[in-house]
Amino acid sequence: MYVLTNPQKSKGAAAMLYPGLLQSIAEATQSSFYILPSSIHEVLLMKEGNGMGAKELQSMVTDINQAQVPPQEVLSNQVYFYDGKEQKISLALSPEETRELAGNREMVSAGYEGMETESMEEEMER
Repeated sequence: MYVLTNPQKSKGAAAMLYPGLLQSIAEATQSSFYILPSSIHEVLLMKEGNGMGAKELQSMVTDINQAQVPPQEVLSNQVYFYDGKEQKISLALSPEETRELAGNREMVSAGYEGMETESMEEEMER
């Protein structure tokens, strides 16, 4: 895992927009990678194939943003993917996957994890 920021370590997440920087990192590491927004001050870069999938990474980012990052410093709950071969940034999860993950998180926090839909509907009617 790598931390990407600027020399001042203040509002350094914008460093990912420096021309050619992400491609230079992909070439140096010989890998495509995930971009995890840590805060407005930095992003974390995690090589593809590290054993964690996009859903796990996005869940981790969301948890950390809620628990440890001041609201005014949250950059995003989205995880991005930089494809070094195509030299392209994209969302690591589709919008549908993101909504599904957010819905599952709401169910867990409400205590409905693992319940069948019918059981949830019955519970909500009470």
